[in-house]
Amino acid sequence: MTFVQQPSEQHFRNLAIATVAAAAILAGVVSLSQSLTSAPAAADPATAETVISNLEAKTNRQTKPLPAACEGQSWGNWSSDCINALEGNRASRQIRFETHEDRSVSNRTSILTRVPIST
Repeated sequence: MTFVQQPSEQHFRNLAIATVAAAAILAGVVSLSQSLTSAPAAADPATAETVISNLEAKTNRQTKPLPAACEGQSWGNWSSDCINALEGNRASRQIRFETHEDRSVSNRTSILTRVPIST
């Protein structure tokens, strides 16, 4: 048994491989040309300033700075002085939660329960 191909089959196979390779090269060139033509627009200083101002507008939603009583405190873990400063000295109640875990090794489960704690 010999594995000799007919000349027409080999020609068709070579043509198919060349067509796929040419299509891949063309797609790469088109992709590269689009990325190069859009790069100078992003390097424009006016456009860059607009992008930066849009990012700044989305990152800080608070219009005024935090009161001095809240300085250095993490979100949600505020002291009563900070809460009073944020709320305009209204009476506030402080509620904290602790999470307790109950594990069942035999069932491979754990149950998390949040419990309010008065401080």
